[in-house]
Amino acid sequence: MRPTLDLRCYLVTGSGTPEHIIGVARRAVDGGCGIVQVRSKPIDALDLYELTAAIAREVGDRATVLVDDRVDVALAL
Repeated sequence: MRPTLDLRCYLVTGSGTPEHIIGVARRAVDGGCGIVQVRSKPIDALDLYELTAAIAREVGDRATVLVDDRVDVALAL
């Protein structure tokens, strides 16, 4: 059975420092956001991996975390 995604509130991250982006994601999930899509351009693969991993740790199992346009990064998580 496929997991159900909560699409009522869906955050797509923007630009800023990693600390800012992580904080925005945390506050969005605290407010009920069910999905966080990490989109930060331009960014290299390692920095995107580290940012996405930090967001995933921060929100835990309270939200689904997706990574934009980088299958390699998603598979590495």
